[in-house]
Amino acid sequence: MEKKRPKSPVMYIYLDADGIDSLYAQTVDRLETEFTQSQERDKSGKVKANIGIGKLLGTMLGLVEAGAETELSISGKRIEEAKLRFTLEQKLSALMKYLKNLEGTEFFELLPHAAIRAKELGKGVFIKIAEKFNMPQYSQGDGISNMNRDRSIVFSIGPVGDNEHEYDDSYFKKAEYTFLMTASLSKTTRSKDGMSGTGHDAIYFRQFGGKNVPLEVFGYLIPLSKYTYQIKPYAIWV
Repeated sequence: MEKKRPKSPVMYIYLDADGIDSLYAQTVDRLETEFTQSQERDKSGKVKANIGIGKLLGTMLGLVEAGAETELSISGKRIEEAKLRFTLEQKLSALMKYLKNLEGTEFFELLPHAAIRAKELGKGVFIKIAEKFNMPQYSQGDGISNMNRDRSIVFSIGPVGDNEHEYDDSYFKKAEYTFLMTASLSKTTRSKDGMSGTGHDAIYFRQFGGKNVPLEVFGYLIPLSKYTYQIKPYAIWV
């Protein structure tokens, strides 16, 4: 059996901590940034462990479901208390894995299909996409200065008259679709206090001159009008 190749870590540009926590809380029994696993050796030389953890999280860690008991072997008479802390990035990974179960109905990895479904439903859907975005703030002069002035980064795909984005879906080609996404600097990982002209984010964006910037996004796609959509980002990475 061929082993799965480990994935390389990603460089997050933007993380909406409050938004991710809110979504995560709705996918497990209860939100726990920290949980405790207590172990106590009984007379038989085994440990009964009560694991206070949401069902989904327990499954992903290979543990039992919440509130269940299991027996673990340990040596010596002792009581162990281990604290396991989930980082924001781990919550995000768990959340996207959960949403994968809704793929094709409320979760999409292809932007055209997500747009068509959102239009059909008349409401938003979750997306995890890899796309090339334009950055309109660069067309207004110094892009970095404009981002710092606006305290946000503006991204767009397919504004009217822009034919740079082609999709295979024939239905999707019938109209000019516009996707808008705004990312607050306060939720960026390196530019919370303003984007430095020599910082990693500025260097990355500058090399594309505000055109066709490749990004991966986890977010919520909201239909605004017949051909215009807003992407509410929860995470942006490269």
